[in-house]
Amino acid sequence: MDASELLAVDPASLSGADLSEHVVALAAFRSCFEAALLAAVAPWDSAQEWAADACPNPTAWLVHNVSRGRAEARALVRDAHRLVAHPTTGAALPEMVCAGPGCWWER
Repeated sequence: MDASELLAVDPASLSGADLSEHVVALAAFRSCFEAALLAAVAPWDSAQEWAADACPNPTAWLVHNVSRGRAEARALVRDAHRLVAHPTTGAALPEMVCAGPGCWWER
């Protein structure tokens, strides 16, 4: 199931094992999305794209533009740079968090 199909499901129409499977699928989608976000944040920060909006740092930009709390935004930037510093882990992340049929993350 791709993302649009997954998001189109009405959870109220599900019950039992189907509802449990839907929750698992949504959690997997979230993990996959977060991996893609981490992959984008490090080069975005390195290019200082946040400065174009007169923000003093990437954390402030994320807080203002993507509804992240300050601690979560800071952790996102930190973790993105950790993946750059550890390229083996960064390269393996998509496989670790996003596997299975319908995964949109390019391998």
